Amino acid sequence: MSRSSPSPLLVAALASFTFMLGLGAAVPNVSLLVRELGGSDVEAGLGVSAWGLTYVLFSVPAGVLADRYGARKLASIGMALNAAIALLLYSSTSVSQVVAARLAQGAFEALIWSSIFGMVAKAYPTSRVRALGLLSSSLTLGFSIGPSLGSAIAAALGVRYAFLPYAASSAASSALIYLLAPPIRGGERLEFKGLREKISPIILPALALGASFGSLESSLQSHYPLVAPQYGVPLGLAGALISTYYLSMLASQASLRYTSPLVEKRIFPPASFATALLAAAAVSWLKGWPAPLFALAALLGATVGANAVRVQSSLAKRLSPHESTAMGVYCASWGFGYLVGAPLAAVAMEALKTGPLTLLSALLAACTLLSLAV
Repeated sequence: MSRSSPSPLLVAALASFTFMLGLGAAVPNVSLLVRELGGSDVEAGLGVSAWGLTYVLFSVPAGVLADRYGARKLASIGMALNAAIALLLYSSTSVSQVVAARLAQGAFEALIWSSIFGMVAKAYPTSRVRALGLLSSSLTLGFSIGPSLGSAIAAALGVRYAFLPYAASSAASSALIYLLAPPIRGGERLEFKGLREKISPIILPALALGASFGSLESSLQSHYPLVAPQYGVPLGLAGALISTYYLSMLASQASLRYTSPLVEKRIFPPASFATALLAAAAVSWLKGWPAPLFALAALLGATVGANAVRVQSSLAKRLSPHESTAMGVYCASWGFGYLVGAPLAAVAMEALKTGPLTLLSALLAACTLLSLAV
């Protein structure tokens, strides 16, 4: 990287923020578009969740391709293809077209995140936690702002128009990466045997943690309306719990520039998850009080945000010099958890006759144990 070249982290963060700003505007309107086309509630759910299936299936192959042919090139292609997906969603005339577009979107997004996170992990081998934390915070910031933008556009112009910022942001992000990101060495061919040897039992707990993070996030998004009324939070304001979670995650990831020495200590993961577990147990006894529930959402966001970056850094180190493959492995584990988390939580609550906070406590206990091996 020459002295005059832009910082890979700065370019990646700016492109990721821009992309997620448009994506955040689009995603909440997918179910509304399906219903506008005459789809049922089940079809609306399928339109939202179809993305997760292909994201999981394609994350590892996308990472391998990025390591072989160059992360910058593959990330730029993935973003350009997302611009086409946005236009397809905008012009969809049937539910099947929406579902097909979301399936393709999952594959193309796998290409983006395996490549971009791999590019940054490769460019900053001695400060991965700080670099990945700043990159992650740019995504979270964009996705936090995007839904408000999309809702305003949908209310003013119609649901379809919320997909146009997604098309524009995807095209702009593709150009940013392709034109400004300095080339990061690629060409490392990783055979399946080599990947199998590197993905040993040593990193299986890290993958289980990634799946747990995805499961927690999807369950929180799906089941917070069940919890909020028990703590005196009106349903009209319950969405603020999700905002609190993401804003706290954003703060924890952005602050890794200063807190990474603490986060990288061996004791941090189990101590942070154990603290969250104790907080969840305490909140379960404080029904009727909104403040403890919001405090728990903030603590969960900070805990997951910091530990997710730590796990990504650990995987990148373990699989080096195949950092994009490592990020693909993490994305696949997170995506799997996100895909199955909310449905499994619903089944468990029905079968065990228990509530979301009890399941959350069980998940945090598992994370505490798993983090001892990471």
